Parts: sequence; C-alpha cells; structure tokens
Amino acid sequence: MKLAWASSTDKGRVRRINQDSIYADGKLFAVADGMGGHAGGEVASKLAVDTISELSSDSGALEGFRASFLEANRRILSEASHSQTLKGMGTTLTAALLVKEDGLEYFLVQNVGDSRVYLFHRGELQQITKDHTFVGELLRSGSITEEQAAHHSQRHVLTKALGVEPVVDADVFKVMPTEGDILLLCSDGLINHVKDAEIESILSGSNTLQEKADQLIESANLSGGTDNISVVLVEVVALDVDKSDNPATELGVAPDESTGRSLIKRGPELLSIPRPLDRHATRRGGGVITVRVALFLLLFVLLVGGVLFAVQLYEDHSYFVGESHGSVAIFHGHPGGLLWYSPAVVRVSSLRVDQLNVVEASAIKDTVLEPSLSAADNYVKNLEARIREQHYIAAHPLGGSESSITTTTTVSGSGVG
Repeated sequence: MKLAWASSTDKGRVRRINQDSIYADGKLFAVADGMGGHAGGEVASKLAVDTISELSSDSGALEGFRASFLEANRRILSEASHSQTLKGMGTTLTAALLVKEDGLEYFLVQNVGDSRVYLFHRGELQQITKDHTFVGELLRSGSITEEQAAHHSQRHVLTKALGVEPVVDADVFKVMPTEGDILLLCSDGLINHVKDAEIESILSGSNTLQEKADQLIESANLSGGTDNISVVLVEVVALDVDKSDNPATELGVAPDESTGRSLIKRGPELLSIPRPLDRHATRRGGGVITVRVALFLLLFVLLVGGVLFAVQLYEDHSYFVGESHGSVAIFHGHPGGLLWYSPAVVRVSSLRVDQLNVVEASAIKDTVLEPSLSAADNYVKNLEARIREQHYIAAHPLGGSESSITTTTTVSGSGVG
C-alpha cells in the first residue's frame, strides 16, 4: 500500500496555548487532545503520542497496539502523581496503525475520548470512531436526536480519557481502504466548527493533501476557532487489491452479508449509558470540572436551599406569647430558637404577668404558640380586656343600691273591650 500523508495543528483564535499533539510517520498516525490546566493538557497529549509511537513501531499486532494505549495511560497517571501542577491532567487519543498480515494491508484504528477518525470513501465522509462522550452515548441509545446532540449543554463531557482511571478500555476498528480513500484524524476543534459537507468539499478538491489539511484548519478558525485544531490526513495512493464496499468494521463484529456493509450488533449492554468521568475536565484548556462532584454539589446546594427555605418559611409563620422582663410580650420565632434563628420581640404589652391568674400566668411562662401575628395579638388583647374588666368591676362595686330592671312583655291577641 502506497500512502501520502499531511498534518497541521493550530491553537485556534481563543486558546493561549496548543494542548493538541499530532504524529505521522507513514505507519502510525495519531491525534491527541489534552486537558488539565495551563500545562497539564500539553504534557498529557505529548506523553500519549510519544508512548504509542515508541511501542507501536515494534509490533503491528493488535495486542501490541492495544498495549501501547494502556502504557500511555499508565505513564500519564504516573507523571501526574509526581507533580501537583499536573494533577488531574488527561488526554483523548485516536490513532491509525498500518498493519500487514498474511499479505493483506489494512488500518487498525483505536480511540479513547472524542477525537475522531473519519474515512473519506468515494466522495462521502464516514465516521469510524465513536465519541466517548455523555451526549454520544445518549445519541447512540436513541435518547436524543442529532440536532439535540449538536446543541446539548454537556456535549463536551467525556466518559473516557487517558490519564483518568487506572485501566482504560479503548475501541478498536479494522479499516480496509480502497485506492483514493483518505483517513482523517482530528481533534474536536475541527468538528465543532466545520460541518461534514464542508469537509467533504475540501477533501474532494484538487489541492494537495497538505493544502487540504491547512484549509480544514483555516475553515475552523474562520468559523470561530474556539479550541485547538489538529488534522492528520492519510491518502491511499495505490493499493495492491481494491477492497469491497465494506471499508470499516469494528473488530469482533461481522459484516452484513446481504448488504456488504459493516453491521454493528448492539446488545442491551451497549445501550446502557456510562456515567461521565469522575475526574475529567469538560472544557479544553480550562479548570477541571468533575461531573460527579458537580452533580453532588448541585444536589447539595438544592438540599441546603430546600432546608433553608423550609426553616425560613417555618420561622416566618412562627409566633408565641411569652414573658419579657415580667411583662406579657409577643415574639416572632420559635421558643428557644431554631438553628441560627433566635426569637425576636414584636410587641411588649403593658400587662404584667403577675396581674394574671394562676392558669394564665402559667401558660404565658410556658409560652403560648400561635400560627400568626394577628392570632398572637388577639390572644394578648383578650388578656388585656379581661384585666381591664376586672379593674372596672373593682372600681365600681354595686354596694346597697340595686339596679332597676325594666321588663317589657308583649302580649299578642285581641284587645279586651
């Protein structure tokens, strides 16, 4: 198989540094999109491509290719554990390895994260890799549409990346290209801004392969360039045997014999949605946002907010009548206080507790709970009215005089003549 390749990477129009790393040597091609602070992402992505280029060059076997990803993951974790500034760094990694087996040449494609590999086959762009993102899993399960996925607020939240967990499970695909096919490896800085139709138009053009790579970068920048952009193009210039219309197959999955196209069987276990990574930065080049922690904090804030609201609501509707320095008083709040709320005096009556009878005085000293201020006010006013009435009776005794009482009787019926 005779290949031609070209590559280009750019920091974009927003990022201060480029945390992407690329690699191309005629046999191995790779793109890594780093994350984790100012320097961490750059270190992680470079470690990833350096590791797989070192190990994959020794063997073209599937197990060797898989092992190179596992070793890259281990080295990133190890490096981060020895440096506080690199703690939490990680990277996506997608790679294509040219393999020759029993006289047959093909590509092994492996990926972790949302950097992609496409096959441009007979004028059409076909995505080979599957995005390891929360939204990607929702899309594959049929929970959301393509349009919803494109504008989903969590479309950048990864479910897999190198350098996050001790063991990472990468996807591996077998790609059988035909002459004229182009493999496109890219970071999400390209696909976030350039539509498939525009990519197809650029790859269909008459420019050189390097000019096409540069044009893809330029298109992403013209559309915003909000992230680092990396592109690797690999063109099959000549092929010993032209393969069929079944250019890409996920390993372990047989092609559909009736159509000749790859058939990816989806069992129930593949339709489950993995939870987002616990320690993965959801925005490239920014601070680390932990999805589980973010959800926990959100739930915690909602819970605390609910408790505060309930306490405030309870306090707003809590009143009681009690004693304040020997006088009958109305308080706002709960007797003895609740959490950080202490009872507050609303009104102090001129009525003293020692003016009350034994039953009333005991009730006031134990506090009388009321559901509202008006109810508490009515309770005190009734006490005041009873004491005033008692004073009035004491000041106006009946003595010896008797009250004259006039009784009027109405008799119904006919008059007496």
